[in-house]
Amino acid sequence: MTNDAPLGKSALAGLAAFLPFFEAPGFEIGQWSEPKSSEPGLIVMPFFMLSSEGSAFHQALYDLGWIRANFNWGEWKQTPEASRLLDDPAAVANAAPDQLAKLLTTIARGKRFCEGTLLGCHQSCLLVGILHRARTLCDGRH
Repeated sequence: MTNDAPLGKSALAGLAAFLPFFEAPGFEIGQWSEPKSSEPGLIVMPFFMLSSEGSAFHQALYDLGWIRANFNWGEWKQTPEASRLLDDPAAVANAAPDQLAKLLTTIARGKRFCEGTLLGCHQSCLLVGILHRARTLCDGRH
């Protein structure tokens, strides 16, 4: 479900439910696959394959309404607000639900154009920061 409706407690709780997976020792959001070609001269490019939990998380972003349909994420990504949220954990820790939706839309849409986007966001702890913020907001704390 992609929409632009305000996000409520169920969307926050659904997102926060992934936090234990993301914080578990050894959690991998996915891995690079480097298929081999048996045909001479044929080059097969590597691609990033989400783990089952990574795939469930990505699907949940859509199902819970975090992906904004009428939002120009490419343009927003160039704004100071986006730069601050993408690069500053303190900004994410104080983000409003709509800002989290903008971030998650940008990440999910960017995944289509750049292999490994989710991996990079996981390794930088951006996704864990977003999940922590969702849990805080769900708990009624600001």
